[in-house]
Amino acid sequence: MSFIERKKAGVHKQHSGLVGRHSEIAAVKYALKQMESRMKGLKVKDYPNVFYFYGQTGSGKSTILQTVYADCEKGELGYQPLSVWLDCRYLPRSTQTSREMLIVELARAMTALSEELVPYFRPVLSFWDKYCKGEPLPPSPFAQPAAAAAPTSMPGQPGSVMPSAPMPRSNNVRNAYGTMANLPTSKTGNVQQIAKSVNQNIQAMQAAQRGPSPQAGPSASMGQRDILQDLLHLFVSSVDKLSASVPVVFFIDHYELIAEHDGWFRQEFLKSFQRELLVVMAGESNLHAVYHHDLGNVACCIRARPFNRYEIELFLGSYHRQLDSKVLAAAQDLTGGLPVSTCFVASALQNMASRATPDKLMKFLAYPKEDYGDKLDRYIAFISLDEFSNSDKNLLAVLGIMRSFDAQLFSHLAEVVNVRRTLEHLSQRYPFISANGQLSDFVARVLRSYFKQENEAEYEALNQDAYVYYAEQAKANPNDIALLAESMFYYFHVDQRAAYKHFTQLISHYMNKNLDLCDELCLAALDATIPNAWKDKIIRIADALGALRKRDPKGTQLVQAAISAQETNAQDKDHYLRFLEAMS
Repeated sequence: MSFIERKKAGVHKQHSGLVGRHSEIAAVKYALKQMESRMKGLKVKDYPNVFYFYGQTGSGKSTILQTVYADCEKGELGYQPLSVWLDCRYLPRSTQTSREMLIVELARAMTALSEELVPYFRPVLSFWDKYCKGEPLPPSPFAQPAAAAAPTSMPGQPGSVMPSAPMPRSNNVRNAYGTMANLPTSKTGNVQQIAKSVNQNIQAMQAAQRGPSPQAGPSASMGQRDILQDLLHLFVSSVDKLSASVPVVFFIDHYELIAEHDGWFRQEFLKSFQRELLVVMAGESNLHAVYHHDLGNVACCIRARPFNRYEIELFLGSYHRQLDSKVLAAAQDLTGGLPVSTCFVASALQNMASRATPDKLMKFLAYPKEDYGDKLDRYIAFISLDEFSNSDKNLLAVLGIMRSFDAQLFSHLAEVVNVRRTLEHLSQRYPFISANGQLSDFVARVLRSYFKQENEAEYEALNQDAYVYYAEQAKANPNDIALLAESMFYYFHVDQRAAYKHFTQLISHYMNKNLDLCDELCLAALDATIPNAWKDKIIRIADALGALRKRDPKGTQLVQAAISAQETNAQDKDHYLRFLEAMS
């Protein structure tokens, strides 16, 4: 066996259940290993620092990120980097505060990793909290002298002193030997060029320590403080201190939800870091051209391509007996190689194994006569679910209605005792289910639509039981805002009109007391399967809450206008008042 074949065999052995994504995963892990080697002072080859995986829904982008993230957490790389996971689905849906909340949620994700990281990011969270409450803010970090910054390092590890003010970032990065913000470096540069580059860096640092120039940005030119820039600087300074001692990796999923701020993310956020880190993202849009233009070889945009014929055969063969070549060709024609559709087809074929004839298989895989357009993946999921056993359908119905997996709720609704073993068996038969009960957003929406259509009575009963379960927990634990948001999610599935009325009343009650709760309520409502007309109203409220966070008077007016437009009756009001009394 050749060297390359041995390397490929090792990757396949490590991820034996994964098909068609080994090269993408290997590319990210190679960069992680190279970054760690470079921190040790070893000579390494060039590698990207930004990975962006793109493709349509169900193409396996999140799977790539989750696999690499899991390997980092398990120490499969030979070391354990500081891995930070952020799903943009859980960022508040306000265009006015999307950039600030991206920074804040990344800081919160960092503090959730370890208590030792809390002091690093407390200034970021405290700054944002004071700003939202209208309290006096600390002096701008751009005005602080470098001597004010105390040496900081990872606990128990050597660190380094970082300058309190950032260097100018007008130059692009050209290869992975530079940091995100450094001037371009060259492996072939001569001594004079290197000396010139070092001199430019020193001059830039000295200029930054003297403070911003009159043309330094919006804060100076407009006479107003740039809150976003201050928040970004606090966050970047903390990450730079950490990355001096340990490799830092950001995993950002569902990037398409903040893609409207991609220019800021590329040109300001990424280039603010003075030390090296790795960023791995997944989104729907093809951004190869802009990333290559702005970041050069530091960025690597990879399309999550469909399965080819060989990968279809390999994947279906792992869940079904040996299939005829005609059946494999029909499966590829029907699914187009889309991984999520292939998962549903594989599950259906496994359930049909004992009773399916070749003719029945071909009939099942026949391309529909009706043109389903961009909803073909939903059609494939529906015809596949028809072939599942009733006992499995009951379990899938429970998983489908759950917003986030809760073992106790699953045990209660599905009437199973051993939750872990049940999930293991389900994940072995159905590749779209993880061993911890998690589903992709697309799969969850498909399951909810299917069971609401096929067995509406059971669907409503499950949501009713889940709503009661979380409503009781929310009353027993009034300080846990996540429980109230979870109960609102199921309430929208039980009674959309009543849920929307109570949703607006809760927003009205808490909008000047707890904006985090209001954001959570909006996210829960938007996650629910409700008509687009309702979602448009909720999105307007969520966007107005962003203006309210920035103390914009129009934000309050917009929220109040959306709330006052709702019709309420005495019974609804009494129900709501009793609910608030129980919560307090």
